[in-house]
Amino acid sequence: MNRRDATTAVAATAIGAVWSTETSAAADTNEEESKMDYDAIVVGGGPSGLSAALVLGRSCRKVLVCDAGQPRNRTSPAVHSFFSRDGIRPAELLKIGREQLKPYDVSFHDGRVTSAQRSNPGFRVQTESLDVEAFFIRAPVVPRSSLAKQLGCKLVSMTGVYSDTAETDQFGATSVPGVYVVGDASVGAPQVATAVTDGAMAATMINKLLVKNGVPSR
Repeated sequence: MNRRDATTAVAATAIGAVWSTETSAAADTNEEESKMDYDAIVVGGGPSGLSAALVLGRSCRKVLVCDAGQPRNRTSPAVHSFFSRDGIRPAELLKIGREQLKPYDVSFHDGRVTSAQRSNPGFRVQTESLDVEAFFIRAPVVPRSSLAKQLGCKLVSMTGVYSDTAETDQFGATSVPGVYVVGDASVGAPQVATAVTDGAMAATMINKLLVKNGVPSR
């Protein structure tokens, strides 16, 4: 099994808008597409997404983080219950997170992923241009992305709490091999501290899967 056979996708925190170019995480047929070939695509650049990207980057993986800068807690004045960063502004925390990814092979795309498909091997995701002018919160919590549903992940609902959310194990693995859902996209406590843990755990399991399948580090 080669590198492209084990390509994985990670769904993390909130995602935003912009871009219309297709991004491939699967086998490519020409030189232009091969430039967009990644070991893992992280959808959402919030705490869990950046945590996952950090673990994968340190594992010598080529990673793409797709995010439009619209995290769930962007209107909150501070992040709390996060060791060593209690009281920090959400935007500052994400800024630090991105800075610490610079030594690794992690790229960023400021845009919203609107579709995802199996590409056999791997997955293929696409982003489009949808500028956001307002943000509304309502209950129950419904995933802002339908990627898990598009990929065939088993969904779960709890009346008045959440609906159509991907079912995962304790490591973020869904019913579809190779697809992990963590952070605000998952069924869990909507807190930065838990999102960071979820992202790191999912990335660790993804790397173990890549190693098990014989995919060498870069």
